[in-house]
Amino acid sequence: MADAGFFKGTSAEQDRRFSDKELKLMKSMKFPAEFDKKVDTRKVNMTVIRPWVAKKIVELTGFEDEVVIEYAMGLLEDEANPVPDPRKMQIALTGFLTNSTAPFMTELWKLLLEAQEEISGVPRTFVEQKKEELRRARETDSRAIDERDRRTRLDEVVDTVVKAVVEVAEEDAAVEDVADTKEAVVVAEAELEILVGVTVAAVTWVALLADARVHHAECPALGLGQTPLPEVL
Repeated sequence: MADAGFFKGTSAEQDRRFSDKELKLMKSMKFPAEFDKKVDTRKVNMTVIRPWVAKKIVELTGFEDEVVIEYAMGLLEDEANPVPDPRKMQIALTGFLTNSTAPFMTELWKLLLEAQEEISGVPRTFVEQKKEELRRARETDSRAIDERDRRTRLDEVVDTVVKAVVEVAEEDAAVEDVADTKEAVVVAEAELEILVGVTVAAVTWVALLADARVHHAECPALGLGQTPLPEVL
């Protein structure tokens, strides 16, 4: 392929597409101070840089453009040029990322500077982000466990309350049974008292009749004989 070298980070001196006008433009542009520091890409773990580049380009363009992603990575992974010029990279990417090129390159270069200082070749920013993700994941797990324990305790409380309500209901039922029994006893006692009163009255009446017969027999002049006395049952 004729353009294979171009996608591997061909420098301005090797590709005629970088005209003198573009080189003059690069000299006239203002670049961040980070661009004054060189990056040796052989010290950078490109495996972790590639996903960041892909994600950032998708965010800036609104879609996943493999051509742009591979082009940007080719500028960084050129074995013949392990120390790329960030200013030339920015100019080369401007046609794809337009106004977003400068902030993209500034952020990318900061990450590359961090990465080459680490033994692992991974930017310190990525490490801190991963630590924060793990911390949040632990917090989420902890909240999930706390919520589970809370629900367990709540279920235990509900079970205890239900049990207490059932016991109270059973006690109320027992009390109602006792109350019904007491009421029945009171009614029975009242009925018995009435029966006793009637019986006493009947006995008293019989005794009076008997006593009247005795007097009638002894004193017929009283005229009691004119009205027959009722027979004593």
